[in-house]
Order: sequence, then structure tokens, then C-alpha cells
Amino acid sequence: MSATFLPASNRRWVALRHDLRAARVALSSLDPMIKELAVLAQIERLARSSVIQTAWASGRGPRLHGWVYRLDDGVLRELVRVDPEAVTG
Repeated sequence: MSATFLPASNRRWVALRHDLRAARVALSSLDPMIKELAVLAQIERLARSSVIQTAWASGRGPRLHGWVYRLDDGVLRELVRVDPEAVTG
């Protein structure tokens, strides 16, 4: 049944479903980028933590790695690596 033969209230629901479907498609293309930005933000937050800062100041700090696994190609990627020498040196 065509949307033009539906009552006005039903046509609005059909239009809304269509708009939501289009929004879902648009957001799904942004999803990997949003996840990568979240990983970068987590690494930045961790690097600013007092535990990491103290370890780096004492010269025995860890390296921080931010990784992301993408389902579309099955590859694990390192997005960022923070070495203590680069931060303190």
C-alpha cells in the first residue's frame, strides 16, 4: 500500500520511520570514527592521571597504547602510542 493512500496520521509515521532509517544509516558511517575518538580521549585521560604522571616522573612509566578493532575488515589497529620519554624528555 502506498503512503499516499494512508490516513494523514499513518503517513506521518511512515515518514518518521523513513527519517529514522536514514539517520541510522548516517550514524552507522560515523560509528567507527566515534569509537576511535573515544579511544583517543581515554588515552589522553589516562596520560593525565596522577598514577601515570607519577610513574613517568620517576622514570619507570608505562607506554600507553590505544587500539581499535574494526569489524568491517577484521584488523586490529594501533591508533596512538604514548612513550614516557616523549612526554617527560
